[in-house]
Amino acid sequence: MLFDMGMIVVDAMWAPYSSTVFACATLDRIYVYDLNVEKHKSLADKKPVKNPKLTNLAFNSKDPIILLGDSFGGITVIKLSPNLLKRGPEIKKKE
Repeated sequence: MLFDMGMIVVDAMWAPYSSTVFACATLDRIYVYDLNVEKHKSLADKKPVKNPKLTNLAFNSKDPIILLGDSFGGITVIKLSPNLLKRGPEIKKKE
Protein backbone atom coordinates (compact mmCIF):
# COMPACT_ATOMS: atom_id res chain seq x y z
CA MET A 1 0.00 0.00 0.00
CA LEU A 2 1.10 3.56 -0.64
CA PHE A 3 -0.11 6.61 1.28
CA ASP A 4 0.57 9.96 -0.40
CA MET A 5 0.31 12.74 2.16
CA GLY A 6 1.04 15.49 -0.37
CA MET A 7 3.94 16.84 1.70
CA ILE A 8 6.90 15.74 3.82
CA VAL A 9 6.12 13.09 6.44
CA VAL A 10 8.26 13.84 9.50
CA ASP A 11 7.32 10.76 11.56
CA ALA A 12 5.11 7.67 11.52
CA MET A 13 4.39 5.06 14.17
CA TRP A 14 2.26 1.95 14.65
CA ALA A 15 -0.06 1.99 17.66
CA PRO A 16 1.15 -0.34 20.43
CA TYR A 17 -2.39 -1.65 20.97
CA SER A 18 -3.28 -2.63 17.40
CA SER A 19 -1.51 -4.05 14.37
CA THR A 20 -3.76 -2.05 12.01
CA VAL A 21 -3.65 1.44 13.58
CA PHE A 22 -0.88 3.91 12.82
CA ALA A 23 -0.35 7.65 12.87
CA CYS A 24 1.81 9.87 10.72
CA ALA A 25 2.78 13.51 11.10
CA THR A 26 3.46 15.96 8.30
CA LEU A 27 4.89 19.40 8.95
CA ASP A 28 1.52 20.75 10.10
CA ARG A 29 -0.99 17.88 10.59
CA ILE A 30 -1.32 14.48 12.20
CA TYR A 31 -3.27 11.67 10.53
CA VAL A 32 -4.55 8.49 12.22
CA TYR A 33 -5.35 5.42 10.11
CA ASP A 34 -6.94 2.08 10.93
CA LEU A 35 -6.39 -0.30 8.02
CA ASN A 36 -9.01 -2.66 9.41
CA VAL A 37 -11.71 0.03 9.07
CA GLU A 38 -10.67 2.18 6.08
CA LYS A 39 -7.69 1.47 3.81
CA HIS A 40 -7.75 4.56 1.62
CA LYS A 41 -8.30 7.54 3.91
CA SER A 42 -7.51 8.59 7.44
CA LEU A 43 -10.04 8.12 10.22
CA ALA A 44 -8.90 11.35 11.86
CA ASP A 45 -6.65 14.30 11.10
CA LYS A 46 -5.83 17.37 13.12
CA LYS A 47 -3.74 20.52 12.86
CA PRO A 48 -2.59 20.77 16.49
CA VAL A 49 -0.27 23.81 16.34
CA LYS A 50 -0.36 27.15 14.49
CA ASN A 51 3.19 28.31 13.77
CA PRO A 52 5.80 25.67 14.65
CA LYS A 53 6.31 22.65 12.43
CA LEU A 54 5.74 19.15 13.77
CA THR A 55 8.90 17.10 14.15
CA ASN A 56 7.88 13.77 15.70
CA LEU A 57 5.13 11.74 17.33
CA ALA A 58 4.83 8.95 19.87
CA PHE A 59 2.00 6.75 21.08
CA ASN A 60 1.67 6.27 24.83
CA SER A 61 2.06 2.55 25.53
CA LYS A 62 -0.63 2.43 28.24
CA ASP A 63 -3.15 5.20 27.52
CA PRO A 64 -4.93 6.35 24.31
CA ILE A 65 -2.67 9.39 23.92
CA ILE A 66 -0.35 10.70 21.20
CA LEU A 67 2.47 13.14 21.97
CA LEU A 68 3.58 15.51 19.21
CA GLY A 69 6.89 17.37 19.25
CA ASP A 70 7.34 20.64 17.35
CA SER A 71 10.18 22.80 16.04
CA PHE A 72 9.83 25.27 18.94
CA GLY A 73 10.53 22.50 21.46
CA GLY A 74 6.90 22.22 22.51
CA ILE A 75 4.90 19.07 23.10
CA THR A 76 1.22 18.74 22.27
CA VAL A 77 -0.81 15.98 23.92
CA ILE A 78 -3.77 14.53 21.98
CA LYS A 79 -6.22 12.04 23.46
CA LEU A 80 -7.65 9.64 20.89
CA SER A 81 -11.37 9.29 20.37
CA PRO A 82 -12.93 6.08 21.75
CA ASN A 83 -13.83 4.90 18.23
CA LEU A 84 -10.09 4.80 17.41
CA LEU A 85 -9.36 2.56 20.39
CA LYS A 86 -11.09 -0.58 19.24
CA ARG A 87 -8.88 -3.53 19.96
CA GLY A 88 -8.84 -6.84 18.16
CA PRO A 89 -10.49 -9.95 19.54
CA GLU A 90 -9.12 -11.21 22.82
CA ILE A 91 -6.87 -14.23 22.37
CA LYS A 92 -7.54 -17.02 24.84
CA LYS A 93 -4.50 -18.78 26.26
CA LYS A 94 -4.48 -22.57 26.26
CA GLU A 95 -4.03 -24.07 29.70
